[in-house]
Amino acid sequence: MSFLPSPPRRLFFSALQAPKGRVGGATALTDFRRVYRDVPKKLRNKLAEKKLRYTRTHHRQGSSKWLTNDITALSSWSDVFGTTNKTLIEEMSKEEGLPVRWENNGETYVAEYQSEPFQFHPETKEPVWFNHAQVFHWTTFPAELFFAFRRSKDVRFLFRSVANWIVSFVTYVLFRKKMALNVSFGDGTPISFWEISQIRKAVHRNMVFNQWEKGDLLMIDNFSTSHGREPTYAKGRKIVVAWSDPLSKSDDFVYG
Repeated sequence: MSFLPSPPRRLFFSALQAPKGRVGGATALTDFRRVYRDVPKKLRNKLAEKKLRYTRTHHRQGSSKWLTNDITALSSWSDVFGTTNKTLIEEMSKEEGLPVRWENNGETYVAEYQSEPFQFHPETKEPVWFNHAQVFHWTTFPAELFFAFRRSKDVRFLFRSVANWIVSFVTYVLFRKKMALNVSFGDGTPISFWEISQIRKAVHRNMVFNQWEKGDLLMIDNFSTSHGREPTYAKGRKIVVAWSDPLSKSDDFVYG
């Protein structure tokens, strides 16, 4: 949730039911203090100078699941906000600090804003990699499926990775479409394949996996540790999450 203007300070997870198989389904945890140090300095310098731009786009009708691998694009703006009242949607967005505009004669909701790529930890004051660049990039889904194959040796992940690389390349490179949740440098220039690969490498170098058992509880410091879900074909996984203490991000990060 680092892309939000006021992310929660802490996250709480509990396993009501663990995955029935032992392949995938774990919660990935990454130390973002170490990621900050491991991302190449040249790329950190570029991010510090340009910042990041997040763009959220939802249409009146969500996309068909047969035409996209972008899960967020499946939801219309009325699905996301639970209402068709644009005034209420604008008010809810304002509460989250999101500037809103309507495009295509009011058919398309767009929230776009700039954000710092790094933060100081609110207690330790350590510099932290605090952004969603590695999540809201068109290469992420197929790349993570390939990583799942490397960990599990389950060829289903490999086949899905290859298929999604093809779909993503056609959609986002050839047709130049954007993901519903898209990230770029602050001036609007795309984060290149090579740059996102460097970021992804630093993230995976500092990643561990929490394998769930029924009744497990997990609390994380959201300003130092990121979370994600490992892909799985196992059935029955039911993990609930809650968060607390939203904290406004600071703009006083001094890079150097």
